[in-house]
Amino acid sequence: MSDKQEKQIIVDFRTNQSSGSQLCEYLTGMRPNNPNIMERLSTDRKLVLERYELPDDELLKKDPLEFENKLRQRAKDSNIDVLEDDRLTGFLKENMVAGVFHSQDVTTEIIIDRTNEKTLVKSLKTFRHELLHGLQYIIDPTMSIEQSEYEAHVANLNEEYLRKHPKDIELIFFQFLMGGSILKDYKLVSKGAEVERQPVWRDPKWWLKNVDKIEE
Repeated sequence: MSDKQEKQIIVDFRTNQSSGSQLCEYLTGMRPNNPNIMERLSTDRKLVLERYELPDDELLKKDPLEFENKLRQRAKDSNIDVLEDDRLTGFLKENMVAGVFHSQDVTTEIIIDRTNEKTLVKSLKTFRHELLHGLQYIIDPTMSIEQSEYEAHVANLNEEYLRKHPKDIELIFFQFLMGGSILKDYKLVSKGAEVERQPVWRDPKWWLKNVDKIEE
């Protein structure tokens, strides 16, 4: 195969690479079909929970209320105000989301649904996700949007499901869950700006130039 043909194969791949594959490679240096990607995600999950001193899912399964207490104590120790019930600002309802972190006043809004164990567990995972964003803001306020969402999503990684359905690492975890959050964040930070910010990893030319070292 000639150099020209090899180059064309790479160009074609980058041109057609899915956003989930792009994001996975951008954050981990691996593509979703890499046989080691699941171990990388699992390792990163442990590191994130340790770094931010947040409880693991083992406690969530064993004792959801103790898990919740640990989240509340972590928020209190970090001076992150947790807004609930009559203190909610209306943001959650207006934006149809279950939780949010407001950096301007270092608060987290959350609705804990105690209807049954399933809804409680889901709510507490959302609480951990948003609290993690708050801790990121305190520890490293210059963190990139991509890294911020990666840490928050990998903390809630459903390892059991993804090990059984490895193809969903690309489609569900990176493209739908994380990718959706990241693109939403880019729209928020672009409000009022003359030029809308766009993630570099969505541009095939960025990959060709900076990763593949190919100038078109």
